[in-house]
Amino acid sequence: MGISAKELEVNTKHINELADQIRNNTDCEVLLLIVDEHLDSVRDLFADIKEEMRKLLTDILPVAGPPSPTPTSIVAWINKLITSLITPQLLAHIKYTKKLIQMAAAIYNVIDAIRVAKETLPQCAIEIKDQVLTEIENQIKGVVDEALGQIEESMTAVLGIADPSQTVLRIDTSSPEAFIQTVDKALPAIEQKVDDFKNAPLPA
Repeated sequence: MGISAKELEVNTKHINELADQIRNNTDCEVLLLIVDEHLDSVRDLFADIKEEMRKLLTDILPVAGPPSPTPTSIVAWINKLITSLITPQLLAHIKYTKKLIQMAAAIYNVIDAIRVAKETLPQCAIEIKDQVLTEIENQIKGVVDEALGQIEESMTAVLGIADPSQTVLRIDTSSPEAFIQTVDKALPAIEQKVDDFKNAPLPA
């Protein structure tokens, strides 16, 4: 079904609030209910997130390389067409991934809260194995790593056409932290570079 960027934002807020509830609650019955009701719903988000990422990138990678050999002016026209087609999806995916990483941090926040509760409130007997929490962490990492890999591939394809001399700042996709640190500065620069390329006159 997919999950929109706006829904990701809402879910992130909700998940952080859930972590606060777990940390601040000393009523065992309420705590167990919170954990039991919400942990599965957190895991259910992954399928929708993966589907949304798949839709965002469906049109990008198949047209990421122009055909050759062709006359110079036709190649330039094809390159403009490619960047016009795939840049909007790439930009949408970048913005979506930023929200995804923020939500992932919120889920890690919940997992940490559960682990703390298991240690500080052993009388609650929270029956969640560490293996389950590790499994969720691995799922989150897998989704985020996949998104970063897709952005790197798509960004390389777009800027390989629009900025072959590599003059513009790239988004660092080596880790979620590096992505968050570079995306806000690099994204406008990438957009401007692509716009300049699309608006440049075709060679004679």
